[in-house]
Amino acid sequence: MQKEVTNAKKIVVGATPLPHAEILNYIKPKLKEKGIELEVKEFTDYITPNTALNDKQIDANFFQHIPYLDEFNKEKGLNLVSVAKVHVEPMGAYSEKIKIRMK
Repeated sequence: MQKEVTNAKKIVVGATPLPHAEILNYIKPKLKEKGIELEVKEFTDYITPNTALNDKQIDANFFQHIPYLDEFNKEKGLNLVSVAKVHVEPMGAYSEKIKIRMK
């Protein structure tokens, strides 16, 4: 049986619901074992997580790639920085004009 850590450090991370908040909620138990209490705040847009971070309402956010962050900083006059790269969701493109044969 694993011993629970009692003097946990808390971090509040903003994320979009799927898949980012889902990923964060999945790792909550492992972080708790290491003494970190993770609170996930869900946002349903791509602006509020950055403004909340800038206003120190959250400690970090998890939802965007570097080009978006760079453009957001430029447009809003902010200086948010990336600490790690995130995945980019796959995208499907469908056409009624272009036919591709799969072999």
